[in-house]
Amino acid sequence: MKNPSALHVLRQSDRQSKERLFSLWSILLFAVGIVFVLMTLFPKQRIFNQVAQANQASTVSTFFLENLLRARPDDADLRLLLAHHYLEVGQITQAQTTLTQLLDSTQDDVWLKARLLALRLQKIRTLALPEGSLQRQNGMGQLRDQIHVMISSGHSLQTKVLTQLAQSAQLIGEPELAQMLYERLGTQSEPQSSAWFAKAAGLALERSAYKQAASLYFSALRYAQTQQEKKAYYMAALKVLQAGNFLAEAIQQAQTHLEDVNQDEEILLFLIALGRAAGNGAFAQKYVKDLLRIAFVPTTGHVIPTRYEPKSQEATHSWIFAPTASNMHMDSRTERWRTTYGRREYRWLTNSQPSHQHPALRPFDDRIYSLAYTVFLENQNLQDAFALAQAAVQQAPQRLTWRKRLAQVAEWTGRQDVALAQWRFMAERNPSIASFEQILRLAPGAWNDAQVIFSLLGLGKIRSLSDEEWHRLIDAFEREGQPKQAIAYLTHLNQQSTARPLLEAIAVLYRRM
Repeated sequence: MKNPSALHVLRQSDRQSKERLFSLWSILLFAVGIVFVLMTLFPKQRIFNQVAQANQASTVSTFFLENLLRARPDDADLRLLLAHHYLEVGQITQAQTTLTQLLDSTQDDVWLKARLLALRLQKIRTLALPEGSLQRQNGMGQLRDQIHVMISSGHSLQTKVLTQLAQSAQLIGEPELAQMLYERLGTQSEPQSSAWFAKAAGLALERSAYKQAASLYFSALRYAQTQQEKKAYYMAALKVLQAGNFLAEAIQQAQTHLEDVNQDEEILLFLIALGRAAGNGAFAQKYVKDLLRIAFVPTTGHVIPTRYEPKSQEATHSWIFAPTASNMHMDSRTERWRTTYGRREYRWLTNSQPSHQHPALRPFDDRIYSLAYTVFLENQNLQDAFALAQAAVQQAPQRLTWRKRLAQVAEWTGRQDVALAQWRFMAERNPSIASFEQILRLAPGAWNDAQVIFSLLGLGKIRSLSDEEWHRLIDAFEREGQPKQAIAYLTHLNQQSTARPLLEAIAVLYRRM
């Protein structure tokens, strides 16, 4: 068995020997020797380029650059690279110290790179501080000062640099500064000018600077490359003014810049809405008329007729077979209600030399026509409203909504016969007390007893006629020279329900024959 004390002595001697072989000073001397050999054997620029192009900074590369900088203390590019490596390995203080003497460099390229790196370092330090703290507020102020120094230095700042500065300004909560930088980008980066101006407009809008935002959107419009972009910026500018309640200015600017965009349907609809919101009826009407003509093709356009008159003066007398009140509505859904006394077929006429010419219109579109009709009425333009309703009925004769509109505006413009014809059409398609009463109201003024008879017969199928209405019906029959028809009808009703007034009316008619 070996002596323990001898083993202990041997191990201690071993450790001392190893410590002497690998001491700290010997390692440092070995590293310096390697650096010296590398610098001797390889060109310095080649080594520098290899370190600069390395994907990641490391302690080894940083150590190498530190030693290289000691040999070349005035090498600005080397100092910038070392500062960048310090930043990558998290040595922020060393990075700032290394950059200090470059911040006032007379070389534009070096000055710019140093300032950008210093800005990046300041952002990292500031954002690491607690939110709301005084230190963080001071850091933000320093960032703002650094940006101002760069943009007021007189150095030429390229697009990439200005973009970084604008983003930094937004990050520190300086929208006005960021807006100014985006505007500067817009003036010097023409291929993307419209996008920069639009970004500046968005920042102005965030601050409720409506007029400024609109002006910037119009600047974006000026540089836009496509019609789609131009339309988007044009409408954005006007919407901003509208949001700020600058309606009069919106109207003015809309007209000023309209030549820069294609006047398609979307633009015209927007302008009409803008005019109505601003209470500018003339403006709204102008673009309503453009909208109505936007799809006009001369060979197929719809010419608005100017007169409306009956094709035949003959009346049919199938009222005797009219449905009773109990099944009238059912029959009206399955076939035309045959109470057609005094019915006339009407046709549209266009005068060879009409007194009020209207241009051809786009094909019927209920949404567009309804908007135009409303705008015309809002501006008391009854003549154009009448012409439009005529065109709608001509193209869509089964649309009862348009029949009613035509009837109303025809009455307002003194065209009783047209109004009467529309109510007659509606009464036949959809019998109702309202439609019959409208006919009964209008017919006497048009000296049209046939329509009086039609309306009273229709009302009689829905509700009981009053004594006054019975007398009006009998008088109308007599004025039409048809007392026998009146007697036949009254007799038919008396057979269904005997009533003294019916018998008295029949007796009166017999006495007058």
